[in-house]
Formats: sequence, structure tokens, C-alpha cells
Amino acid sequence: MTIDDAIAGEGNETINGTISAVTGGNGATIVTPSAIGTISDNEGVPTLSISSPQTVAEGSQPTTSSP
Repeated sequence: MTIDDAIAGEGNETINGTISAVTGGNGATIVTPSAIGTISDNEGVPTLSISSPQTVAEGSQPTTSSP
């Protein structure tokens, strides 16, 4: 399993794991063969900000560029 610390906020993810056999366990047995886990997302929600807002009159079609 690969856990990728992606930059994009994806939310938490659930994983299911199952142990199907034990080797070299010297008589060990599997009591609970499966489990559910959660990988918590540690990135915040992406934000967008505009540093110098522009006003455009309704009905006009001006061209405005951002710095």
C-alpha cells in the first residue's frame, strides 16, 4: 500500500485490511483477521483570494487583467 501525501485536499480515506495467513508464528493464530482504518487528511481546504478587486458595470464588456 502506498500512502501519498498529496497537496490537494482529498478528505479522509478509509482502508480495509485483512490478514489471511501467518507464517513463522510458532503456533500463532489469527483472532481478528480484518480491520478498518482511516487515513486523516492533513491539508486545509484550498482558498482563493483576489488582492485588488475590480468593479465592472452591468451590461459592459471591459477587459481587466490581474497583476
